[in-house]
Amino acid sequence: MALTSLAVSVGASAAIISVSSAVLVRPLPYDRPQDLVHVWRQAPGWSARPDFWDPRRLARGVLTPAMIGRWKGQSLPFADLAIVESWETGWSPRIDLTTGDGVERLRGTFATANVFHVLGVHPAVGRTFREDEVDVAVISDRLWRRRFGADPRVVGRTASMAVGRAREPRVVEIIGVLPRAVHFTYPDETEIWLPLAWSTIDREPPFAALYRVVARLGPGTSIETAEAAMEAFSDPADRTSRGPARLWLERVHDHAVGSSKGGLFLVSALTLLVLLAGAANAATAFAASTASRVREMRIRRALGASPARLARQAFTEAAAIALAAGVVGVAAVAIALPGLRAMVPAGLPGADAIGLDGWTLVGVFAAVVFSTLVAGLIPALTNLGHRDQRTLEDSQTTTMTPGALRLRAGLLGAQFLLVTALLIAGAMLVRSFWNVMHVEKGFDASEQVFAAEVQLMHPAYRDQAFSRYEGELLRRVRELPYVKAASVTSAIPLLGTDAVRRLQRPDGQQMYAHVRHVDPAYFDVMGIPLLRGRRLTDADADGRAWVAVVSQALADALYPGADPLGRFLEGHSGTRIVGVVADVRARSLLQPPTPAFYWPRALQTTNQLWLVVRTTMQEAQVAADLRRIVEGVYPGQPVQRLATLQRILDDTVSDRRAYAVIAGAFAAILLVLTGLGLSGHLSHVVAERSRDVAIRSALGASSRQRVQPLVRHVAQALAGGVVLAPALAYLSFPFVEPFVFGIDRADTASWTAGALVVTLVTVAALAVPAARALKLDAAAVLKSL
Repeated sequence: MALTSLAVSVGASAAIISVSSAVLVRPLPYDRPQDLVHVWRQAPGWSARPDFWDPRRLARGVLTPAMIGRWKGQSLPFADLAIVESWETGWSPRIDLTTGDGVERLRGTFATANVFHVLGVHPAVGRTFREDEVDVAVISDRLWRRRFGADPRVVGRTASMAVGRAREPRVVEIIGVLPRAVHFTYPDETEIWLPLAWSTIDREPPFAALYRVVARLGPGTSIETAEAAMEAFSDPADRTSRGPARLWLERVHDHAVGSSKGGLFLVSALTLLVLLAGAANAATAFAASTASRVREMRIRRALGASPARLARQAFTEAAAIALAAGVVGVAAVAIALPGLRAMVPAGLPGADAIGLDGWTLVGVFAAVVFSTLVAGLIPALTNLGHRDQRTLEDSQTTTMTPGALRLRAGLLGAQFLLVTALLIAGAMLVRSFWNVMHVEKGFDASEQVFAAEVQLMHPAYRDQAFSRYEGELLRRVRELPYVKAASVTSAIPLLGTDAVRRLQRPDGQQMYAHVRHVDPAYFDVMGIPLLRGRRLTDADADGRAWVAVVSQALADALYPGADPLGRFLEGHSGTRIVGVVADVRARSLLQPPTPAFYWPRALQTTNQLWLVVRTTMQEAQVAADLRRIVEGVYPGQPVQRLATLQRILDDTVSDRRAYAVIAGAFAAILLVLTGLGLSGHLSHVVAERSRDVAIRSALGASSRQRVQPLVRHVAQALAGGVVLAPALAYLSFPFVEPFVFGIDRADTASWTAGALVVTLVTVAALAVPAARALKLDAAAVLKSL
């Protein structure tokens, strides 16, 4: 039992340490990555409306050509810096690669020629950019393997692609392949790099927000010193109503890890609970073993063995078990690595590098040492407790010292406390995930609703011909026999970018609202309920009178307590409100719905569209047909992303699911081990107290009186554990709060569930030993004494 408990706890520790090592500890695959920083622009008041804008993204604003131009010839606090225009910050670097299989849109990056020198990256195959090179490309390892079969002769080959805002066709030569470990953007990797000339930067609109800057700190320069020095290079003309923008620096590693730190710290804390509980379980098993060896130890003391010698033996035995458990745990993790990588939240940086590295083995060694100390504690203290010399006659008594008994009871109580606390934490996270998945979304996230993203980047699709193209697209899709309804929209809930518009309420106050441009069938496809009025119709697209459908939240904000139908979005003119629909959680299931309104898409089309389709067909057939139809209507414009709404929803809560699964699995496994360990412990107690039970039976004691001495210390330990565990959960709730949804600090439901489950398992573990005690043959036991 000790071996199994420690193997599980050490294995869990090894698994989580391997993840934390890959994400938080292992340096990025750059030369001296600690010296690499991003330079960001942050406008004042960026966090004023986190319900409409992503605070993390707004705090990391990209830079303008005018700002970068001011740096030329200046003494900057960097050894070197590179300018980057990434697919994350604009459409221009999204490269359309043309092959015999059609057009594939790649995640590209334009960068100055020195970018790989700044990063300290050397190619795995070929070379990187030289100054003033054009029409060359460096590709990622993933693209090399996917599109070119990992052929080392790819260097020198040419590829046809469309690049830039004008989508001009270009033929570029592939000159290099980056190492497999190199990633520049997370969670999705940059797949192709093209050179960015300084002359190109100078020709861009001066105040266009386009560029990221990655820099290497100079020797001996701290990030704080460099950030202070960069304040002098902020553009005084770059102002908002709240004041001038500022420049700030962030380490590349910190940017990559992002918000993953908190989740990993949470899981690490749960792992520590598992390790402590596993060690306590093992210590309880050793305690039971020690009780049966008291006579042996007294004989050894009588023969001259020192307390230190006996304590060393106890720790040696514990170390042997812990070391074997460590080997078993590491072997189990090694086998389970593919499943572990698949279980981590989507987009976790370094997830593909999770493995048994040096830091993981160091962590396993620490866990083994800790387990050895805890598991060997009772035997060592028991031996040290027999300070007086014992005679061989005394060795017939096998009772542990009172101090050792109290220590054993304390360990049992600690075990109940830890298991109950872990169960409470697991219950909170599982209930939180349930709350997230069953929150009122305002739309139907179904496996029968498909969403396809199309970014129309070719200039041919940037005029008023949008309506004609979209009409043809919808006509062809609706002709599919399995399509029940189809629509086009500028954005979909949980994915895509909603436009934000500032409105003026009738009382003169200003407010913000999301605006979505939708086809009339959008509400049917998405399953958004109509509350009042009517939906949009094809007749609304003539433009003679602008109309809109508003969400309930916007209606309440504009006209509290009044009927909004027939009124206007802004003051007393403009867009007229014709209907009210349910609120939709557009940004996240974790955030309340924001005010929103819907305009007819035909009146204001956008380059980005989402095709949403409600079907009765399986995913593979739908995906193939939708891609074929999009290619037919928009030649050369690939489908960026295609998935069911259910899958999109699942991806957005993958981190919450991972926390719930990990916590629930840890709690369930540890609960089973606790029950088995407790049953084994009580079996030893029955053997240890058989003489006492036999005497009680001979004196006519009832069944309850005979069992009471066996279970009294268990009941006391259980009561202490289940009472203290909610207090521990209450005090530690601030650490868990960022990861739960709809859960209060005084979560009595989780407290009750944890205490009840532990109590039931304890009662089940008591059943077999109690039955053995009741079946003891009192006459046979007393005769053998």
